[in-house]
Amino acid sequence: MFFASKWAVTAVAALALVVGTYASGQTHNAMWLARSGAIVVAMGVFLMANAQLNGVDIADVWDDNFEYKIDDPKYYLSLGEPIPDWVAKHQSARLALEVLGPTVTLVGTVIWGFGDLMPF
Repeated sequence: MFFASKWAVTAVAALALVVGTYASGQTHNAMWLARSGAIVVAMGVFLMANAQLNGVDIADVWDDNFEYKIDDPKYYLSLGEPIPDWVAKHQSARLALEVLGPTVTLVGTVIWGFGDLMPF
Protein backbone atom coordinates (compact mmCIF):
# COMPACT_ATOMS: atom_id res chain seq x y z
CA MET A 1 0.00 0.00 0.00
CA PHE A 2 1.41 3.35 -1.08
CA PHE A 3 0.33 5.30 2.01
CA ALA A 4 2.12 2.82 4.29
CA SER A 5 5.52 4.05 3.00
CA LYS A 6 6.56 7.05 5.08
CA TRP A 7 9.16 8.18 2.57
CA ALA A 8 6.77 8.01 -0.39
CA VAL A 9 4.16 10.03 1.51
CA THR A 10 6.77 12.59 2.56
CA ALA A 11 7.90 12.86 -1.07
CA VAL A 12 4.31 13.48 -2.21
CA ALA A 13 4.00 16.25 0.39
CA ALA A 14 7.21 17.88 -0.86
CA LEU A 15 6.12 17.48 -4.49
CA ALA A 16 2.76 19.11 -3.69
CA LEU A 17 4.60 22.13 -2.31
CA VAL A 18 6.86 22.37 -5.34
CA VAL A 19 3.96 22.07 -7.78
CA GLY A 20 1.85 24.54 -5.78
CA THR A 21 4.68 27.06 -5.71
CA TYR A 22 5.31 26.62 -9.44
CA ALA A 23 1.61 26.94 -10.31
CA SER A 24 1.31 30.06 -8.17
CA GLY A 25 4.32 31.59 -9.87
CA GLN A 26 3.01 30.79 -13.35
CA THR A 27 -0.52 32.05 -12.72
CA HIS A 28 0.46 34.88 -10.33
CA ASN A 29 -2.19 33.50 -7.99
CA ALA A 30 -1.02 32.39 -4.56
CA MET A 31 -4.18 30.35 -4.04
CA TRP A 32 -2.44 27.37 -5.69
CA LEU A 33 0.21 27.43 -2.98
CA ALA A 34 -2.50 27.49 -0.30
CA ARG A 35 -4.29 24.58 -1.97
CA SER A 36 -1.09 22.57 -2.00
CA GLY A 37 -0.97 23.10 1.77
CA ALA A 38 -4.19 21.10 2.05
CA ILE A 39 -2.54 18.17 0.26
CA VAL A 40 0.46 18.44 2.57
CA VAL A 41 -1.83 18.28 5.62
CA ALA A 42 -3.48 15.14 4.22
CA MET A 43 -0.06 13.54 3.76
CA GLY A 44 0.80 14.45 7.36
CA VAL A 45 -2.31 12.62 8.53
CA PHE A 46 -1.26 9.54 6.57
CA LEU A 47 2.19 9.76 8.17
CA MET A 48 0.67 9.84 11.64
CA ALA A 49 -1.39 6.76 10.72
CA ASN A 50 1.72 4.95 9.47
CA ALA A 51 1.86 2.54 12.41
CA GLN A 52 -1.75 1.45 11.90
CA LEU A 53 -1.31 1.16 8.13
CA ASN A 54 1.69 -1.12 8.69
CA GLY A 55 0.05 -3.12 11.48
CA VAL A 56 2.55 -2.00 14.13
CA ASP A 57 1.50 -1.61 17.76
CA ILE A 58 3.84 1.01 19.20
CA ALA A 59 2.47 1.14 22.73
CA ASP A 60 5.05 2.23 25.27
CA VAL A 61 6.23 -0.85 27.15
CA TRP A 62 9.10 -0.26 29.54
CA ASP A 63 11.65 -2.64 31.00
CA ASP A 64 11.48 -3.57 34.69
CA ASN A 65 13.62 -0.58 35.75
CA PHE A 66 11.69 1.93 33.60
CA GLU A 67 14.96 2.83 31.94
CA TYR A 68 14.31 1.71 28.34
CA LYS A 69 11.32 1.05 26.15
CA ILE A 70 11.43 -2.50 24.86
CA ASP A 71 11.38 -1.27 21.26
CA ASP A 72 14.53 0.78 21.89
CA PRO A 73 17.70 -0.83 20.50
CA LYS A 74 19.59 0.41 23.59
CA TYR A 75 17.52 -1.97 25.72
CA TYR A 76 18.84 -5.02 23.89
CA LEU A 77 22.38 -3.64 23.76
CA SER A 78 22.29 -3.16 27.56
CA LEU A 79 21.31 -6.82 27.92
CA GLY A 80 24.01 -7.93 25.50
CA GLU A 81 21.39 -9.49 23.22
CA PRO A 82 21.01 -9.04 19.46
CA ILE A 83 18.43 -6.46 18.40
CA PRO A 84 15.26 -8.20 17.11
CA ASP A 85 14.12 -7.44 13.56
CA TRP A 86 10.79 -6.03 14.71
CA VAL A 87 12.52 -3.20 16.60
CA ALA A 88 13.54 -1.48 13.36
CA LYS A 89 9.93 -1.59 12.15
CA HIS A 90 8.75 -0.06 15.42
CA GLN A 91 11.41 2.66 15.29
CA SER A 92 10.38 3.48 11.72
CA ALA A 93 6.73 3.75 12.74
CA ARG A 94 7.67 5.95 15.71
CA LEU A 95 9.63 8.28 13.41
CA ALA A 96 6.58 8.68 11.18
CA LEU A 97 4.19 9.16 14.10
CA GLU A 98 6.27 11.35 16.39
CA VAL A 99 8.43 13.41 14.01
CA LEU A 100 7.52 13.34 10.32
CA GLY A 101 3.75 13.38 10.68
CA PRO A 102 3.48 16.34 13.06
CA THR A 103 6.14 18.31 11.16
CA VAL A 104 4.52 17.78 7.76
CA THR A 105 1.07 18.53 9.19
CA LEU A 106 2.27 21.75 10.84
CA VAL A 107 4.02 22.97 7.68
CA GLY A 108 0.96 22.12 5.58
CA THR A 109 -1.36 23.92 7.99
CA VAL A 110 0.72 27.10 7.89
CA ILE A 111 0.90 27.00 4.10
CA TRP A 112 -2.80 26.21 3.78
CA GLY A 113 -3.71 29.06 6.12
CA PHE A 114 -1.28 31.72 4.95
CA GLY A 115 -0.08 30.61 1.51
CA ASP A 116 -2.59 32.80 -0.29
CA LEU A 117 -0.94 35.87 1.29
CA MET A 118 2.35 35.24 -0.50
CA PRO A 119 3.12 37.77 -3.23
CA PHE A 120 3.33 36.09 -6.63
